[in-house]
Amino acid sequence: MSNALPEPLALRIGLAARVLPGVSAARMVTALISLLRYPLTDQKLKRVSIGRLRSALGDQQRTIPYRAMADAVAFLQDKAGVDVIDTTIPPVSRYTEGEMPNSLRVAIASSHGTAVDAGFTDCLRFLIYQVSGSEMRLIDVRGAVGSKGRRDPIAWRVRLIGDCHIVVLKSVNTPAAAGLSKAGIHLLKTDMTQQAEGCIHEVQAVLTAAPPPWMGKVMGLPELERWHFPRPFAVQ
Repeated sequence: MSNALPEPLALRIGLAARVLPGVSAARMVTALISLLRYPLTDQKLKRVSIGRLRSALGDQQRTIPYRAMADAVAFLQDKAGVDVIDTTIPPVSRYTEGEMPNSLRVAIASSHGTAVDAGFTDCLRFLIYQVSGSEMRLIDVRGAVGSKGRRDPIAWRVRLIGDCHIVVLKSVNTPAAAGLSKAGIHLLKTDMTQQAEGCIHEVQAVLTAAPPPWMGKVMGLPELERWHFPRPFAVQ
């Protein structure tokens, strides 16, 4: 990406490229320059539509889902908000499916750093951890304010963490709880603001003691006896 781009614009373009399969940040810049002409500005990016972006990407866009294109345009137009960038969040680690045996995936509802300090419908981001009994690894950070303006913002957020098995949060309303349950995502509520690491230690304690049948199945373990999380968790 060109060093001449102002940082806020570079950030928006980088995030837009990130949600499009097979599109690099450099390719996105090239496509936008061909569409909008140099220099790229805030006002120019706000004029980008899904159709114009598809046209600029050419053959590369043919297999990209409409939803991904809509998310990319939301970043370019600054409607989603550049919310995933927080210097207090550690760098994301690489993870390949299956490389952490007997593990599951945990989403943390957060608005500041790595704290569990927000509810499902109002958090700025979800921190995604792969967790086993002996290891926790931050593998992704997913901005959540893209739900604004959606026809069904709760469903959009549920899809955002659809590959996770547990979500840890401070609050959740009834429609969101129902959507998460339908998606097979288990809720863990905490009454106090605390760091993600502490919450995940609680999950690990269960993993290494007596995981419930569903958790044992996810981890590839034999079915074991039922469980209870220690306070401050309240299982929904």
